[in-house]
Amino acid sequence: MTLREEALQNHWVIQRELGIQPKPPVRDAGDFSSAHSPWAAEVWKAIHHQPDAVYPYTIKGNTVAVNRHVEI
Repeated sequence: MTLREEALQNHWVIQRELGIQPKPPVRDAGDFSSAHSPWAAEVWKAIHHQPDAVYPYTIKGNTVAVNRHVEI
């Protein structure tokens, strides 16, 4: 298997194994709702007033953008 084929195979497998899980424990509806509306609006208000707050309050510092329309 070539390096290219191996990389593509690994990403194919990984794509099916990734998931999204909350970092804080979600024990009940109260825990869930505290992370969502109407309190979620407070986070966006804080970011609006202090744009650098986007990093501690969101996953922006922990993501990678991929442009699917670029030919290599």
